[in-house]
Amino acid sequence: EFVADAAADLPGSLSPDADVIALDDLADEYGVSVEALEGKAFPDHERIGRTLVRPAVLEAVDAEIEPGMALSEAEAVLDDRGVDDASAALSRLGYRVEWEGLGGGTVREKDP
Repeated sequence: EFVADAAADLPGSLSPDADVIALDDLADEYGVSVEALEGKAFPDHERIGRTLVRPAVLEAVDAEIEPGMALSEAEAVLDDRGVDDASAALSRLGYRVEWEGLGGGTVREKDP
């Protein structure tokens, strides 16, 4: 009930100023739980895992990540932009990870 009350106090659409913001941080800004943000629209951002990312940031990241790149390099590109969910971001950009044992992986394009 508390979550529903908190969610009702929020507008239906939220537009954070940050280019990239974790849902936890956004919830803290509004003084609500992350659950209270469920069902809200974020017209200026795309939800990637538990992070909101502006499309321009995704485009910039996509321009730097290439098939065949080591996963660690791709993660560094994402980290530099504040995107911490590499798996969700790579999937959104059309990539998958080809794992090489437990030590790492290589970024590959998803199969159609």
